[in-house]
Amino acid sequence: MAGRRTEVLDIRELIRRYRLGESDRGIARDTGIDRKTVGSWRDWAEGQGFVDGDGMPEPAAIAERLKATTPEPSGGPPSSVEKWRALVLNCFR
Repeated sequence: MAGRRTEVLDIRELIRRYRLGESDRGIARDTGIDRKTVGSWRDWAEGQGFVDGDGMPEPAAIAERLKATTPEPSGGPPSSVEKWRALVLNCFR
């Protein structure tokens, strides 16, 4: 799971392990997710009421809360050559 965007089912697995009382270190060791990231997801899941709730949350519920509470990744910094786009595109017509 390291080096990629965490998916809903990965988060659901983290929630399952949080409910079992596993430590952040143990979860990180077993899953390959950084310990601080595991802690961040624990804080998020507790804030959403997923850790102490009854029954496992459905993937759709997790996806809905993720969409509502986490920002979309940015596209990166603006291009320094954007002002030349029209000129370059016109050269190839």
